Amino acid sequence: PPPPCPPAMTDAPAALPDLPPFNFEAMIAAFESVTFPSPSPAALPTTASFVNALQYTAALFGHLGFGFHFVRDDILSHLNVLRDAYEAAPAQRIGLESTVGEEIAAGTETGSGVTGGWSGWSVTRCLFRMMWASKFVYGLLMRLNVA
Repeated sequence: PPPPCPPAMTDAPAALPDLPPFNFEAMIAAFESVTFPSPSPAALPTTASFVNALQYTAALFGHLGFGFHFVRDDILSHLNVLRDAYEAAPAQRIGLESTVGEEIAAGTETGSGVTGGWSGWSVTRCLFRMMWASKFVYGLLMRLNVA
């Protein structure tokens, strides 16, 4: 099973104690251990495994230096939203699909600021941002591999 979700960060997103130290092999292993509640190609990952893997992405950008801390902070702020939603009801929100479904049913899936979702941001919106971040890192690593 994926490692449990780490405790929610209560400090500013730049607080690094909750981040694993950056290790490329550990990042790859974390992404390879992301699980999905169904075999459907459109399935969203389980919350805990996805949050764990993306913490390594945040650690990667923290490791790259001060110029990339804004990216690290953006990832951490969105991960906090995903983690807060999960921790509010872990049994009901094992997979991100159920939380996105809740937001769609409530009409809060595009929420931002004070109008939507967890901590003012919708999980759906944060999930899209984190999927884009994952796709960016994948593309970056593929290009570095060719270079």
